[in-house]
Amino acid sequence: MKSSIKIALLSSLILFLHACEQDALVEPPEFVKQPVFMCLMTPQSNQITASAAFTKPYYGLQTEEVDYIENAVMVIKDNQSYEVDTFTYTREGEYILFPKNISLKEKNKYTLTVYMPDGKQHFAQATVPPKPDFDKLSISYLNLSSSVVDDWGYEQNPYTIELEYDAKEVDRYFVSTRFDGFVYNASGDVIETSIYFSEDVQAMNPSKASSFVSRSYFYSGFGYEGPWSLDSFSGAIYTMDKAYRDFYTSQYQDEGSPFNEPTMFKSNFSEGALGVFGCYDYRQGSITYPK
Repeated sequence: MKSSIKIALLSSLILFLHACEQDALVEPPEFVKQPVFMCLMTPQSNQITASAAFTKPYYGLQTEEVDYIENAVMVIKDNQSYEVDTFTYTREGEYILFPKNISLKEKNKYTLTVYMPDGKQHFAQATVPPKPDFDKLSISYLNLSSSVVDDWGYEQNPYTIELEYDAKEVDRYFVSTRFDGFVYNASGDVIETSIYFSEDVQAMNPSKASSFVSRSYFYSGFGYEGPWSLDSFSGAIYTMDKAYRDFYTSQYQDEGSPFNEPTMFKSNFSEGALGVFGCYDYRQGSITYPK
């Protein structure tokens, strides 16, 4: 009797598992083609470049072909002076502008309007961020710890650094830093180490400085011996508006895994279109500790 019950339960389980393995036919969501525009501008360049294409379906057969938008009209307007300039189409969905009537001025707002061949219009706005200023950047904390030898015989030299950017700006602007450090010993050996901050884009704040912290280490040993000194850094300060910040941070979503969802970014174009119209500025220079 018990044997018969076990056989019956086993048969039911096999049937249940077999049923779970059946394919389900589900219709993918309807694809709606939308225009995509990209324009990232900076006062450091004498030209502004934009691109235009249509979205591709996520489901179904994927191809390398891109459906470029070749005959749109792109116009940029300075919202303060009301001056306008029109882009020139070049090739493969690329539009270029060498401004004649407008100039990218600090804290000015600009509107990019795209007139499509079918009569539809799409627009977005961007603001030129405050100019980066090395006088506002300081090293608030720096500590270089003693070397630790790893299993391979290399010396790991831990360090902690905190940079502060005291801009006293309203929080609709953002700041980022990119720096390399230069460590040296009494023999004149120099090792360059890239500084990676835990949060490399910070909102500017009118009441406190933006803080960038890095805890890392550099390798030495095998002829490059300490003690080491670390007090010189070279790199760049970037400032940006919210649209550029949102696009920049979205690039870290793609980790190279084939199972990742597509990289998502925040569009700032009007309804019916996708894309980014943003602005950034930068300055290159160096800083020492203490300043």
